Amino acid sequence: MTITMARRRSLLVNALKANGFALVLLLLIAVLVIPPVVILIISSFASGRTLQEGHATWENFRGILTDKYTYLSLKDTAIFAVGSSAVAVLLATTLAWLVERTNTPGRKAVYGLLIVSFAVPTFIQGMGWLMFLGPGSGLLNTMWHGVFGGDSEFPIYTMGSMVFIQAMTLLPVMFLLIAPAMRAADPGLEEAAAMSGASLAKTIFKVTLPLIRPALLAALFLSFIISAESFEVPALVGSPAHISVLSTEIYSRINSGFTDYGSASAFSIMMMIFTVLGLINYQRATARSQRYGTIRGKAYRPTRLDLGNWRFPAAVFAVAVPVLVVVPLAMIAWASLLKAYQVPSLDGFKHITTSTYSAVLHDPNVTDGLWHSMVLAVGSAVCVMLITVIAAWLLVRRRSGLTRAVDFLVTLPLVIPAIVLGLAVLRTYLTVNVGIYGTQYIVLLALVVHYLPYGMRYGQAGVVALHPELEEAAQVAGASQSTVLRRILMPLMWPTVLAGGAFVFLATIRQLSLVVFLSGPGYQVATPVMFNRWQYGSICEAGAFAVIIVAMACAALAIFSKLTSGLAIGNPNAQEMAIGK
Repeated sequence: MTITMARRRSLLVNALKANGFALVLLLLIAVLVIPPVVILIISSFASGRTLQEGHATWENFRGILTDKYTYLSLKDTAIFAVGSSAVAVLLATTLAWLVERTNTPGRKAVYGLLIVSFAVPTFIQGMGWLMFLGPGSGLLNTMWHGVFGGDSEFPIYTMGSMVFIQAMTLLPVMFLLIAPAMRAADPGLEEAAAMSGASLAKTIFKVTLPLIRPALLAALFLSFIISAESFEVPALVGSPAHISVLSTEIYSRINSGFTDYGSASAFSIMMMIFTVLGLINYQRATARSQRYGTIRGKAYRPTRLDLGNWRFPAAVFAVAVPVLVVVPLAMIAWASLLKAYQVPSLDGFKHITTSTYSAVLHDPNVTDGLWHSMVLAVGSAVCVMLITVIAAWLLVRRRSGLTRAVDFLVTLPLVIPAIVLGLAVLRTYLTVNVGIYGTQYIVLLALVVHYLPYGMRYGQAGVVALHPELEEAAQVAGASQSTVLRRILMPLMWPTVLAGGAFVFLATIRQLSLVVFLSGPGYQVATPVMFNRWQYGSICEAGAFAVIIVAMACAALAIFSKLTSGLAIGNPNAQEMAIGK
């Protein structure tokens, strides 16, 4: 009996040693991820402003499901998501074909402009589009009135404008996802079709597009998910026109005169269903992508289609579209150089000043917000990559039930839109008082949870690329798991870790919807401060603040791209996940 008990204890100790890392990691990720999800679900079925004073009820769901405006929001969310994703993918595919499959001039300019626009937060792009297309003081409308006269104006506050602006913000990411697939497809098949007498249009639709079908479907469903959970463009363009989508409904339920956590949580559950449907289709689109591979062991020589006299019109289109993406930034820069906003004109140059920058940089709210955003960006990048590299290593090298559970929990935040996660974290730590509400720690926690799935993609790609023989040799020599991770895995994976950290850093700098509920008087973050300035009509100050944020993001993008040889934006796994968000 004693021997049996001793043997059991020995087996238990050995099992704990073998799975200790996985168990600790599982507990850590569970503490981060599960409470917000559970509290959000409970909140959707709870009455009262707090969970302690409320009781279980279906009234939250009954209330929103019997409200006709809920169905209008659902319809508008679907139209907005489908329309913007279709336009973005159509433009991105056209650009990718011109840049990668033809001899169109200006290919480097297209890449350069789109990569720069990748660093511009979605909210800032929306601000710029309003300055360019807005009624009254918008540049386009002013030019139209100057040339043609009359009272007609571009209708900016419409669903069509929302779709167009969202598509423009999605374009850089969709292009960076589709272009590598377009480049990798074997041109020999297109040449064979042309030799068989197929027209250019028939070759494109029957050969080229089917070859990159996984990338196209992935881009389509990914852009649908991003648009369905988008907050910035609907808040800027839709709200003034009383066009409500699910994200702005959630925001209004929290920031109206009466805070209604119950119905906001019910709307959040509805929004998660939208996201899950998009994610399921995205995974189906990418599940069998290897069936479309055309680059094998045989000789492969990329060729470009000669457009002849169409080369230069194609170049104008190829460069004009990315320029159009960058136009909002020019409008923001113009506003930042004025004390009072006016439409760009020759007379306006007399009023250019840098005093707005001086005023902004001497504002404690602005400087604190910038500093806090930088600290949060670095902190979230370090935490996410530290957790996900270890999780990826365990999943690839020590596959078991525990590691599969870790993988599930790390992936779970993918189905939670950013604004929903922000609400869930807020509600959780209002309910469970652990002393982090209103501090930097609650914002950091939300950012880490949100970007865990993205860090995991980088981590898995890096671990899979490493042969396990070096790790096995170290273990044979007596090295512990922690030593293997510290002395072998991390040095070899450093470029991938840095690239993943760069992505998280840039995404955090751009983030608004996730932190809009968590940033407050106790702890200001840059993007919500800028959002409030815009809402209160301080356009020039908001513009100066925006230019500073964009400059920081572009500098970080340049540094990380140099350090990682472009992995920070050029890794196909990264491109699938990149969110202007």
